[in-house]
Amino acid sequence: MKKILYTLIFSIGCSLTSIGQQWTNLGTQGYSAAGVQYPDLAVYNGTPYVAFKDAANAEKCTVMKYIGSSWVVVGSAGFSQGIARDQSIAIDQQNGTVYVAYSDAENGSKTTVMKFNGTSWELVGTAGFSAMASYQSLVIDNGIPYVAFSEYYTKMMKFNGTSWEYVGGVLPGSVDASWYTKLAMHNHQPYVVYRDIFNGSKTTVVHLDANGSWEPYGAPAFSDGDSKYQSIDIDANGVAYVAYQDMANGGKLTVKKYENSAWVTVGTQGFTLGLAVTPILKLNAGIPYVVFRDESEGNKLTVMKFDGTNWITVGGVGMTSGAAFGSKLVFDGGVAYVNYGDETVGNKAALKKYDAGSNVGIVELNNVNLSIYPNPSNSMITLSSNEVIETVEIYDISGKLVQQENVNSFSIEQLEVGVYQLIVKTSKGITQSKLIKE
Repeated sequence: MKKILYTLIFSIGCSLTSIGQQWTNLGTQGYSAAGVQYPDLAVYNGTPYVAFKDAANAEKCTVMKYIGSSWVVVGSAGFSQGIARDQSIAIDQQNGTVYVAYSDAENGSKTTVMKFNGTSWELVGTAGFSAMASYQSLVIDNGIPYVAFSEYYTKMMKFNGTSWEYVGGVLPGSVDASWYTKLAMHNHQPYVVYRDIFNGSKTTVVHLDANGSWEPYGAPAFSDGDSKYQSIDIDANGVAYVAYQDMANGGKLTVKKYENSAWVTVGTQGFTLGLAVTPILKLNAGIPYVVFRDESEGNKLTVMKFDGTNWITVGGVGMTSGAAFGSKLVFDGGVAYVNYGDETVGNKAALKKYDAGSNVGIVELNNVNLSIYPNPSNSMITLSSNEVIETVEIYDISGKLVQQENVNSFSIEQLEVGVYQLIVKTSKGITQSKLIKE
């Protein structure tokens, strides 16, 4: 085999992601008083708010916000009447009022919504206004609270100023159990995604028709097979994106968008290296981002974005210090915030941020040498550079991450014969190269 020394000089371009910058902790890592469950995140004018089930307060609901340089409790800690699960927090962007929905164990595990009036937490309508419910998803649209949930089957209610009322009846396909309910709004139109047990546990999205009844948005049950942990967001042009753990593709992550009256794959199906659990999808300036619990990185969190061709990591793979759970991703003013429960500090809450809307932290890689030897190769390769190499990611031609390393020499024997893209993170930023597997 002919061995070729493949040496290039790169400068970072607009096709590369802005991952020279790192995720940074906002306040103390593990800022809650004790362990949390069901943490959820909202941001208002640069201030993050987090709701969670609080082990320090009899597993009731607590909300905290980051103000100045520290995390403080909003109102009273443990303000719910009893144990609270499946917290969903939303903020009225017109006036900054904070709302929280949850499954209320004190009231038959029915849905309760409360809001902060500036001094204390008060009920919105009555406590326990639904049937027994879970997977609450709360949105405030034009000052009106809407909440979707699973009452074994999926439903949605809105607050009419006096009481809560159902909207549109039972959602199509959810006459059997439906899980992982998520709600999004666009132009005052609700869209709900869920795991559709009636249709092979595939993913279904519905919206309201002209008559105020629910109808499938595109084909129902559009995932290839069983799917979990659905998440939805909608861009400024009304294009809906959905992410889910794709059990038909090894439990990895798949993202689809609704385009030309059909659900189409964004990038490639199952694009993560390993299992992707509890993904959350959010759009920033029309670009889809996802955060997920990354089995290939010891259950740390990884954030990825679609650059128009490939899914690439943001701030490196496994950006948390250890295993994490319950992650949420929110953008505010181009800044990405990720909140989660941190297993390295007793399951307490932690939050990181990353400026995804600017080039701050990116160092142009002018006159930085990267050598890959041998290239082409069928076994071991070695990378060298005049900067410290921190991580190497290998993507196939479809944009799927197929291998990740944090050493300079490693085997590529397991890769199929073909051409691959290397994304190399150095101490001074990110560069890329081509790799040929023989």
